[in-house]
Amino acid sequence: MIKSDDLKVQSLSTPAVSATALTATTGDVTTLTATTGTITTLGSTTGTITTLGSTTGTITTLSATTGHMGTLAATTANVNYVNANTVNSGIAIVDGDVDTVLTVAQTGSIVLLNSNDVVTLPAVLSNERVFYKFIVQTVATQAPRIDPNESEVINLQGTDLPGGKYAAAIAIGDCLTLFCDGAKWWSIDSYGTWTYEGA
Repeated sequence: MIKSDDLKVQSLSTPAVSATALTATTGDVTTLTATTGTITTLGSTTGTITTLGSTTGTITTLSATTGHMGTLAATTANVNYVNANTVNSGIAIVDGDVDTVLTVAQTGSIVLLNSNDVVTLPAVLSNERVFYKFIVQTVATQAPRIDPNESEVINLQGTDLPGGKYAAAIAIGDCLTLFCDGAKWWSIDSYGTWTYEGA
């Protein structure tokens, strides 16, 4: 007769652990601590990856409807793309003012411009891929304007403005999207008539 005290369970350690697919309705991966662990696909409806502590862990695809990643602490971890529908809570709205300085953290925001507003863009250096969408609401007394940082350049509808010169709207409903490439600001789409300082 074998007694329970005589039974021993030895630890089982594998050098590489992979979770290739998680398709449970509410599946969660809370911790992955394998040496070379990889999560290939998370197809859960409300799947969450809280912590990835692997040395070379990679998250290839996150296609959950409301999936989010809380902490990614891997040394060489990569997130290739996120396809979740609710990664962001929505587009931020910034109300322009007579002295508004936009920040890099506000990238992607819609900036509402009204008469007398002066909105200053952040410096272009090291801020490539930052962009803002400007919409003019009123131009009653003085057209709202968009200033570059110091002597930096705005390319307005294909034309480089003189260094440090602002762009200005003409009419209600005018729209302009400015995108930073790390060297200057580019208008990548516009509606209505825009002018500039000294024109």
